[in-house]
Amino acid sequence: MMFDSQEEAVRQIAKWEQAGIRNYDIGPLQINRHWHGHRVEELSDLLDVQASLDLAAYLLAETIQLSGDDRELGIGRYRSWKEADARAYARRIQDIRIQLPEQSQ
Repeated sequence: MMFDSQEEAVRQIAKWEQAGIRNYDIGPLQINRHWHGHRVEELSDLLDVQASLDLAAYLLAETIQLSGDDRELGIGRYRSWKEADARAYARRIQDIRIQLPEQSQ
């Protein structure tokens, strides 16, 4: 779901919370409130690009670490802990990545 403004998104988060809805994604990196909402002071913090990037990077590093040498599984677990779903997600990410232009270093 996309919103026209941050204020509109904050109002929607408040409505979901008031209704007892806890399983939804927040912000540009779609961080799930149910699983990771406790990692921020305010849920609206996840609407901030930098806060969302910081938490997403932490979560991705954690899922890769917990997956041992299986990088595909680790990347996929950013989205789902069900192995088949995780691997499918990681493959989609890889398909997107190979279409991006090369970056000079």
